[in-house]
Amino acid sequence: MSDSLAYEVRSTSDILALSGQEQQFSRNVIRLPPFSTASVLLHTYETKISSICPIVHIPTVRSLLRTSYFRLNNSAIISPSSIAVLLAVFALGAFFGDTSSTSEVAATEADGIALSKAFSRHALDLLDQSRRTSSGTLEDVQAHILMSLALSHIDGFSARSRMLFSSALSLARDLRLHRLDESEAPKAAPRNARDLIDEEFKRRVFWYLASEDWLQSTISGPQEGMYWIQQGHIKVKLPRDCTDDELSLGDTSGSTFEEAPSHVMVFLERIRLARICCEIADNLPLETVALLQMPYERIIALDQKLEQFLATLPPVLQYNCTNDHILESMYPQLPSWRYCIAKAALSRRWKLNQPFLLRQNLDPRYAYSRRACVESAHAVIAGYTSLFTCNVTSTLLTRMGIAIHFTHLALSILIMDLCFNQPQRDVTRIKGGIEAAFKIFGNARTVSPLLAKSLASLKAVLQRYNIDLADASPPNVGVQISNGDDAEHSTSDATIQELSNTHDQSRYQDVRTDTTFDAFWDIAMQNDGGIDLNEWDHLFSTLDTRPI
Repeated sequence: MSDSLAYEVRSTSDILALSGQEQQFSRNVIRLPPFSTASVLLHTYETKISSICPIVHIPTVRSLLRTSYFRLNNSAIISPSSIAVLLAVFALGAFFGDTSSTSEVAATEADGIALSKAFSRHALDLLDQSRRTSSGTLEDVQAHILMSLALSHIDGFSARSRMLFSSALSLARDLRLHRLDESEAPKAAPRNARDLIDEEFKRRVFWYLASEDWLQSTISGPQEGMYWIQQGHIKVKLPRDCTDDELSLGDTSGSTFEEAPSHVMVFLERIRLARICCEIADNLPLETVALLQMPYERIIALDQKLEQFLATLPPVLQYNCTNDHILESMYPQLPSWRYCIAKAALSRRWKLNQPFLLRQNLDPRYAYSRRACVESAHAVIAGYTSLFTCNVTSTLLTRMGIAIHFTHLALSILIMDLCFNQPQRDVTRIKGGIEAAFKIFGNARTVSPLLAKSLASLKAVLQRYNIDLADASPPNVGVQISNGDDAEHSTSDATIQELSNTHDQSRYQDVRTDTTFDAFWDIAMQNDGGIDLNEWDHLFSTLDTRPI
């Protein structure tokens, strides 16, 4: 028992049945799976999710799992925040876990998602209980982060997910995690392994919050263009690049092989990218008209920082570092690590340059942004395709809605470029990227009912403009980072200058806020003389905000 909450251990089939019958569902009863099922869910979280959200110490969670079930068996008091962490882990494990008729977790994908939602409801109830009965602990922060991540996959970029993330930020501030390393005085010695683990994971929790806060500031939505954590207020060292097992042994020196890949290496690169996003949010206005009036050289300078980020990733994380079968056999998650970090950077590149994608027809100087958008779109599509040839399970891919979302945005960019920009020399390659994306989505139609509808609209646009993909060339897998020496792509100092204010401002009229995806494509197909560019900007922001 924990105050007004009661705990039950029930089979996953019972949990699904009871959660589906609202009249029998009590907020005062928290249902957990049997210990063996819980262990499977924790293993799924460890192998598939922990590397992209490294905020909990897996050996500690294993110990927490055993201790919590022991206390449940003895009807002892259990901290709501501790069980909330476990249920958040279960929710993610159920969502991304493999399903089969012999699985003790879920027989079908629908059952896995429903089970994830049931665990999420219980976790949220426990967090609400913890909020009323305590001032907040590190476990509360961790549970809020994990639930925000779970709901971002279940609901998309939802208000619920953002609210949980904001709560995690507030709790972390109350715990003074942003001032963890403020004191210059040496810490008391000797310290045991538990102290090292606690200290290190407080750093990881804080830097996850900071990096996610900055990364979200460059995604369309109500949070676009702002962030909460100010870099000048941070008094926290960066996390050490060492594994959870090394921390458990008290060894924080890291791997003896300097270039060995690790999930913390990816985490540190994510933080580096997030700092660039922070700079983008500080420098770019949200209004298209204001953006067009600022010196274009500032757009190019920010884009080149993203290019430089991709070019300076550690060799083992380089996006074009493929077919390294020996290394990938040692680190099975390496392909997905490469994909996730590159996708995050590439999607920011096209977000930065998208307002200028179609405007190159008005001013050829914007060809730089067109190249950045097309390059990034090709790389995201090729990268998603390449994951299917690696040791990455299909369940992880098909349920990673954010991956589908960004691949869909990349497809939209290529189609808009192909249909509405002047003929390009790389038209065959663009067609190849579009064809590859259509093949991807042909195998992922069950992800969302919106996907099939969207693809039908996209194909209708291609037919309207008499575009045949038969002569498409296969896309190159990997990111090709321009070094600026290509004559076709290079931008001279003379062309990197302030935008002209003599453009026809009638093209930048107010956007209709009720424009839907299908309505936009209808407008595009009915207007041979061109499309309203602000309408396209609004569409892209809508797609970015509302994942399919």
